[in-house]
Amino acid sequence: VVGGCGRRCGIVRVRSGFDGARGRRRAVGRRDVIGRARKKPEGGGPEAIQRILGLVEGTQQGQNLGAGARKEIEEACNSIASTSSPVEVNDELSKSWKLVFTTEKETLFICSSAKKLLGLDTEVRQVIDLERKRLQNRIEFSNGASFVVDSSLSTDAKNDRRANFEFTGAKLALPSSVFNLPPVGKGWFDNLYIDETYRLAVDSRNDILLVQNVGEPDFFD
Repeated sequence: VVGGCGRRCGIVRVRSGFDGARGRRRAVGRRDVIGRARKKPEGGGPEAIQRILGLVEGTQQGQNLGAGARKEIEEACNSIASTSSPVEVNDELSKSWKLVFTTEKETLFICSSAKKLLGLDTEVRQVIDLERKRLQNRIEFSNGASFVVDSSLSTDAKNDRRANFEFTGAKLALPSSVFNLPPVGKGWFDNLYIDETYRLAVDSRNDILLVQNVGEPDFFD
């Protein structure tokens, strides 16, 4: 459900103002919006990133996104892809990333349903550690529960902007018990833009992901 999930079960991630239980953490037709992967040029981020931030404001991470706004966001992604230098998969990705915006339906459905049906706030994160070849997507609920999907992560020999992943485990962790779930799926994501604050990516299902850097890799184990 974060950052592209192929057939999916993964995750992608704004903080809702709670600390929820996170177990033992270790710091460690569709339009083609991929274009060429890009990186922040010297002197500051592109106007397109600020434009996207303005467009997604008030959409509840994408839950209230209209077709017109999505088209504008896709155009802004293409602008970034055509005006900045290429982004390669490297250690800049190895961070904990919090969701700002996504078009991934599974993640948005879980978050909206938790709020509407159970009154629960959510925090969604994607944690990447390239050295350990590990990707973790998780949704944390304000009652202390977490939905966690772990994946292996690898670079692509034919595309230096692309990271491939395959699910290795999934679980629903409640405050009093843990339920293991069968992981099914694999996919990839391309990074269009990254700086010290934001990362913009598209995945193998052409979903858009905008996340914010919140520190070093912080896995739920």
